[in-house]
Amino acid sequence: MVDKKIRDTGNFIVAISIMSITIIIFIDVVLRYLFKNSLTWAEELTRYIMVWMTFIGASLCVRDNIHVTMDILLNNLPKKYKKPLLYFIYAVSAAVCLYLAYLGWNIMTKVKNTGQVSPSMEFFPMWLVYLCVPVSGIFMAKNFLHLMYLNYKSTDVVRTIEEGE
Repeated sequence: MVDKKIRDTGNFIVAISIMSITIIIFIDVVLRYLFKNSLTWAEELTRYIMVWMTFIGASLCVRDNIHVTMDILLNNLPKKYKKPLLYFIYAVSAAVCLYLAYLGWNIMTKVKNTGQVSPSMEFFPMWLVYLCVPVSGIFMAKNFLHLMYLNYKSTDVVRTIEEGE
């Protein structure tokens, strides 16, 4: 239930991000070519939206197992070795994601303490952009651990959260 709400929220954020980027860039292009004047902040804001969209999308990709993988070894192993290998992969991946979240939090805190704001949007604090790293790191680690749990609970190999539930 909670996982579904997190997934739906992530999907909503990605969808709104794509629409926002499209609208902002379209308006900026129209202003530039028809009125010879563009929005000074459009490119920067779309870049920040794209960063958030990418990191949130990465956690959704972990959930649905659609990242690029090298699974030739996993596919050719006997069934009894597949789960231990998946446990190892998911544990290491979760640990790396938690470390990413930790490092991202440290950088975000430093940026927040400096009071840095966006160059073209002086009202926009830059720590909000950096916040996407720890948030997505936590969500990716959660998804890897969830996949590990679903594989532990199941008799079959589970590669996506949807498969396991």
